[in-house]
Amino acid sequence: MRRFPAPFTALLRERAVSGGLLLAGAVLIIANALGVKLWHCAFLEVTGRPCPGCGLTRGLTALCHGEVMHSMKWHPFSPVFALGGVIMLVSSILPAPSRERLTGLVQGIEEHTGVTLWLLTALMVFGGWRMARGEMFLW
Repeated sequence: MRRFPAPFTALLRERAVSGGLLLAGAVLIIANALGVKLWHCAFLEVTGRPCPGCGLTRGLTALCHGEVMHSMKWHPFSPVFALGGVIMLVSSILPAPSRERLTGLVQGIEEHTGVTLWLLTALMVFGGWRMARGEMFLW
């Protein structure tokens, strides 16, 4: 049986990296909710076209407010990133034995389905399609 790489599992096993990403994401989302823009997309500013990640902060902010459709308008991968963030948060606060069980479960899913690679590929295809159109929104 083919085994796929497990990049998300590797991230979960690095507590400091996961914690840093969670903290940075939380700061961006809170600042965005308060109307403060901390991050300007260099790609968008240089090319005038959205990168594959453009709209994620606003989409995640809308999701935190319970505005699912508004979140999807900003970025259709917002729920996927939110789920990843929840898994990272849970993993970072679990005691070691439970944390290992969770990372083992995630690793099994990643290695057998390739879900992380499929999602990253879909994100890049979506980003390329949106760049070609030059539009930030889907509808």
